[in-house]
Amino acid sequence: MEQYKKVVKLRIGLFALLLLVCVGLGVYDVFWATPAMKVSYIFGYQCGVATGLGVLSFVVILLNSAALRNETKLKIQFNKEHDERMKAIRAKAGMPMLLIASIGMIVAGVV
Repeated sequence: MEQYKKVVKLRIGLFALLLLVCVGLGVYDVFWATPAMKVSYIFGYQCGVATGLGVLSFVVILLNSAALRNETKLKIQFNKEHDERMKAIRAKAGMPMLLIASIGMIVAGVV
């Protein structure tokens, strides 16, 4: 279980980094973006996606932090992640590739 705690702490760190990037883009939008940039639909889309990712990151950080504080929640989360039946279902659905393709499309949309 100690190894899994390290994994959860690493996730919290990565999501915190993503949250900081999203907050940085929001601060840039409010203070330093030119008026022409603020009118742009593309910049608005990028800020909206970044805001959504920031909120999602914050929620995931809260859930993982709560799991770290409570051993029972941590065990439940560990069991959900390592359930063989769900792994088989995800593998048949093409989950790893589907996730990579979805993230790629989101990044391409933002760029």
